[in-house]
Amino acid sequence: PTADPAETTDIQGKEQTGKPTFTPGNPDVPMDDEVPAHSQAKVQE
Repeated sequence: PTADPAETTDIQGKEQTGKPTFTPGNPDVPMDDEVPAHSQAKVQE
């Protein structure tokens, strides 16, 4: 995948609100922003 960066500027330690925009790289591996990145992937057989 590719991404457009997001930048936030403020004091150190403040919660960041910027969100990068991701573009899927492979149509066989769709991206779902509703699923946390650390969760297990569902494999279709």
